[in-house]
Amino acid sequence: MSLSNVMGVLCSGLSVSELKCLCLKYRLLKFFCTGCDKGLKELTELKSLLNKLLVEVDNLKSNLGNTQNLSNDFIINEINECNKRANNVIFYNIQESNSN
Repeated sequence: MSLSNVMGVLCSGLSVSELKCLCLKYRLLKFFCTGCDKGLKELTELKSLLNKLLVEVDNLKSNLGNTQNLSNDFIINEINECNKRANNVIFYNIQESNSN
């Protein structure tokens, strides 16, 4: 690897000897320019946010199954109530009686 292949050479502010260390085959020095370093920090934040979102999606999926069961029960109860009232008769413009 040559110095021209190292990212951030111009913006790094590193000395020539420090830049040469970056080009060694078995280097121990790792360098990131300010933009890359900031990006790496944001990457861990993004991973954390992604994990939280995945947990939230799983919770929503499990709640959706519970809601679906409740919704089905509600519909069945409504149908049963309609069937009970199916033979009811409604009269209009008839005066109510006062006797019990």
